[in-house]
Amino acid sequence: MTSDELEILRQDIDALRRAVRKANPFLRSIMALRVYALMSVPLGALILAFCLISHFFVRSYGSFQDIPSAWKTALWIALVLIVVGSAVLKWIVVNRRAAAIEKGANFLTATKAIYGSSWANVNLPATICIFVLSAFAIYVGRAWYIVSINAIFLGLIGHSMGRAFERKELSVIGWYALASGLASLFFIESSPFIWAAIVWAGIFFAYGAAGLYYLPREEKVG
Repeated sequence: MTSDELEILRQDIDALRRAVRKANPFLRSIMALRVYALMSVPLGALILAFCLISHFFVRSYGSFQDIPSAWKTALWIALVLIVVGSAVLKWIVVNRRAAAIEKGANFLTATKAIYGSSWANVNLPATICIFVLSAFAIYVGRAWYIVSINAIFLGLIGHSMGRAFERKELSVIGWYALASGLASLFFIESSPFIWAAIVWAGIFFAYGAAGLYYLPREEKVG
């Protein structure tokens, strides 16, 4: 890119940030919630525990396929419980936060704000890439690359949202997700659960630490 093109891109990003600050205080208030950071630390610990236990079984039995079916079933159930539990918890927290900010607002209101209007040009393409590339990784028999793909595009989203909303904790996880996702591309198949822990437990720990540092203890709505 030429210097003129970079300057135009910078101006576009600044314009987007000003528009978000002026037109969408609702979404800015949704993002600035300290409880997200408090939730991230135990979730990161659960992911770390799952990955380390899975790694232990793989080392003990030679491969994930050779783990006894009862233990594999238990591992899958644990993973589903972590994912579903964290999603339900986030739904509840965002629902309450949205309702406190704006009467009648809920989780779907926040989702529309994130994926609607000007943000559709940032978040929607990245989300589509995550689904399509993840499906491709499964199709070609390289499912572990889903760990890297998700982290890389989450990093890009984190950067753009951190810049627009002036949230340093989002920029921190943007950098961590991008760096760890790119690094894991080279090593994920040699030690998949260890790198899954480095990437995803690390993302939650990074956000927890950054959020607790940057977000105020008392959030003012509005």
